[in-house]
Amino acid sequence: MLNLTQLKVLEAVARHGSVTVAAKELHYSQPSISHHLGRLEAATGAKLIQRVGRGIRLTPEGQLLAGRATEILGRVNAASVELAARVGLRAGRVRLAGFQTVLSTLVPRAAAELSSSYPRIELNLVDAHTGRGPADAAFGTRRHRLDLPARRHSPGGGGGGGTATDPPAGRPPLPHQRPTPSASPGPL
Repeated sequence: MLNLTQLKVLEAVARHGSVTVAAKELHYSQPSISHHLGRLEAATGAKLIQRVGRGIRLTPEGQLLAGRATEILGRVNAASVELAARVGLRAGRVRLAGFQTVLSTLVPRAAAELSSSYPRIELNLVDAHTGRGPADAAFGTRRHRLDLPARRHSPGGGGGGGTATDPPAGRPPLPHQRPTPSASPGPL
């Protein structure tokens, strides 16, 4: 039987093309990633990965399941967000991506307020420079790997406008979100 942990592992390996990077992202050891992949192969009866030199490559079956895993994980995350919005957010995780300037200037005060108001909410920060930049942050929100992209307000375009608290497109605002003053206009 498939489980979400195994699908999360496969999705991370597929996205990064590396067991090592997937292990770092998921805070697992490399042997644990290999174990989950082996269990997933046993559960499906399909060979999902091929060893190529020192790396790996997904088989066509692995690519198929990785694509479905991305969809499934996105839908599970969306269901969690929708349910939290209905019952009131009391606990959970918020993943926030942004550039170092935004993360070091806007986020600390907001994080302190979030922590004092909602102590059971875990805040994970992602530096957009470690990915593919702002496109990766936006992509992450669409794929439900991130909850919010943090950015400074840019009234004349260039950065798409908005504030650090704007919900991503297609996502409802969290129940406790309220407008906050944006940083001074200007490029990042």
